Amino acid sequence: MWNKRFALGLEITDFAAKAAEITVRSKSRAAINRHAAERLPDDSIREGRILQKEAVAETLRSLMRRLQPRTRKVHIALPGSSVMIRFLKLPDLPDKKLRKVIEFELEHRIPLPFDSPQFDFVKLGSPAPAGGDALRDVMLVAAPLETIREYAEVVALAGLAVKSIEIRPLSLLRLIERTGQAEPGKTVLLADVGDRMSDLGMIHNGELRVARSIPIAFPDPESGDSAALRRACGELVQEIERLLIFFRYNLRFRDRSIDRILLSGEVPYLERIMLELAGSTNLNAEISLVSGEAFRMRTIEAEQAFLSLAVPIGLALRGIGP
Repeated sequence: MWNKRFALGLEITDFAAKAAEITVRSKSRAAINRHAAERLPDDSIREGRILQKEAVAETLRSLMRRLQPRTRKVHIALPGSSVMIRFLKLPDLPDKKLRKVIEFELEHRIPLPFDSPQFDFVKLGSPAPAGGDALRDVMLVAAPLETIREYAEVVALAGLAVKSIEIRPLSLLRLIERTGQAEPGKTVLLADVGDRMSDLGMIHNGELRVARSIPIAFPDPESGDSAALRRACGELVQEIERLLIFFRYNLRFRDRSIDRILLSGEVPYLERIMLELAGSTNLNAEISLVSGEAFRMRTIEAEQAFLSLAVPIGLALRGIGP
């Protein structure tokens, strides 16, 4: 008997809502079965904060009417502007004890720009040798409870249920793991480029090691403003170079360079951005787009929209599993 699994990923930005439903049948390639996007009303979300819940919920309801998904359970990502991501060195303890250590650190030593934090963590690298006092690299992700509730409530108003919540860089990492572009032992920089905000993630040996959300305004493609496009591309190159410096010197990867830069996102300038990155004297890396070859796509529209759907596809893959 065929074992069929399906899952729905939902991305909500300041400007749009995007969804993708992934289906896997037995051991066949994952299929992007359904996808859709809807523009949000102006100022309904600003810097990740939902200001008009009913307007956002109605947009989600319209999105689901177009999509007609098989499930109403969704995997969502919190906006980067609402999330704090820190990479710490902590004692290599069992998860329950480590959570207590992190609670103490958040209360007494780690300053947060918000109240009532909710957090989770991921241990990175290899376990420390037994019996020692060695430290372990830990990725800490924290977000305000109020923001989490806002997104859960607006999803519920739309007749949906939140199955999981995570950060965008982990969704993108899951996607390139599926495409085979997260190579063991390699350092990969992921750049998901949006109209107003871009997410950068440094992946080393298959693990997220640095993540940043960068405000960069790309011009409207209909404006034909090539000077503004060059400035935006230049800003992105500078931010990638800064991230590489931080990765090398703050995280003690001084002998590492970026092996590959992978681009995705909703802007129509990705090939132009590839050329700008290739022209940087400080980035000696292979530059390409996130590949869609690991997926079956039912329509030409899905192929054309694949790069703009990178985050919701990565979210849906969480529901599909390995």
